[in-house]
Amino acid sequence: MSHASEVRARKLKVGDTIEGRETWPNGWHDAQLTLLWLGETEACWKCRVRSHIMPEWTEWEEDCNWTLECRDWKKVQP
Repeated sequence: MSHASEVRARKLKVGDTIEGRETWPNGWHDAQLTLLWLGETEACWKCRVRSHIMPEWTEWEEDCNWTLECRDWKKVQP
């Protein structure tokens, strides 16, 4: 499935923000993604992350390389 197909399957629209957490025995990693652009096969996001190693949110950055398969996502307000 393409990145854009994942976004469409979740019925997300440009401007929507989602947050998800990935966990493992000794740690966790949170991500917040705001959809900036949706093409035929790709999606571009404004994103920030934090983890058990660095618990403060990073600055927002743009990234077009996120897959939505690896964690549960929920819509949030940025």
